Amino acid sequence: MNNLDHRIKEYFKAPESKRKEEFINSLAPSEISFARFVISQAGYIRKLTWILFSLVIVGIAAVPFILDSSVIWFVSGLMPLLALLMVSESNRSIRYKMAEIESATRFSLRSVLLARMVLMGTVNLVAIVIAIPVSTHFGDYSAVASGLYIVTPFLVAASAGLYIVRVMKGNTALYSVAAVSLFISLFMFLSRDRFTSIFIKDAVKYWGLIALLALVAMVKQTAMLIKNTEEITWNW
Repeated sequence: MNNLDHRIKEYFKAPESKRKEEFINSLAPSEISFARFVISQAGYIRKLTWILFSLVIVGIAAVPFILDSSVIWFVSGLMPLLALLMVSESNRSIRYKMAEIESATRFSLRSVLLARMVLMGTVNLVAIVIAIPVSTHFGDYSAVASGLYIVTPFLVAASAGLYIVRVMKGNTALYSVAAVSLFISLFMFLSRDRFTSIFIKDAVKYWGLIALLALVAMVKQTAMLIKNTEEITWNW
């Protein structure tokens, strides 16, 4: 049998490959900029997430035409919902146990997670940029105060949510993040009638302090989540 194989190879010898190196090199993946990579991740984010983002932004823009009083309490209450969407989307690969598969693709799981968080953070920034002038123009507060009233609930919800998804797993983490975000939203919604004292002028400095602490916590939790991504992958 071995002799037959040898004779077949002799009589039917394959010709030398032409331009073999060029062909192999043509199969190498092309380079991609980080900005383009971030934009490409938009297609991997659930349509429901984009729909909810759009509804929140539309709600922020439309609230002055619906409410006849200060809109700050309502807009502030929407901010934790944006944080919930961002955190839940950044944790989706791990929650659905796809982290190990994604870590074996062309781009590392850390790069994918970072790109998605940058993308979602940019969308949230757009919402905040829209919310601050709307609240300032149709409210009774300065731009600085309005900005703090809007940014602080988002930062608190985001930092708490990122901590939760870092230390917890599966749907339990998602439910916990949702509970925290909805609690903060409910608190802001109720502030119109029950917690009006939190919007007095003397309280602005405390809002600033809370916002600063929450920002530091959010950055820290984000860095730790990205750093621990590879370790989390192998725990499944």
